[in-house]
Amino acid sequence: MGKMLKDSDGVRVRAGDTITFSYGIPTVRVVAPVVSKNNRLMAITEGHNPSECPVSELMEHVGDFWVVRKFKLGDAYPPPKQGSK
Repeated sequence: MGKMLKDSDGVRVRAGDTITFSYGIPTVRVVAPVVSKNNRLMAITEGHNPSECPVSELMEHVGDFWVVRKFKLGDAYPPPKQGSK
């Protein structure tokens, strides 16, 4: 894969992640799984047009997007920055 892709908070996006973003007026919220297809990270956006989009082009079309973080009971909130203890 090419360069490392990051969401609007600077969190690295990987295949297997879920991302969220919105578009339009009124706002339409999208929650999309990220998969690797032909060495590209793709957001699968079934029910929307297009039905998939390269993550590398997402900000150009919708602005901000975020990796959906999964928390477990007892996790620190906000979570520590990556690389910190």
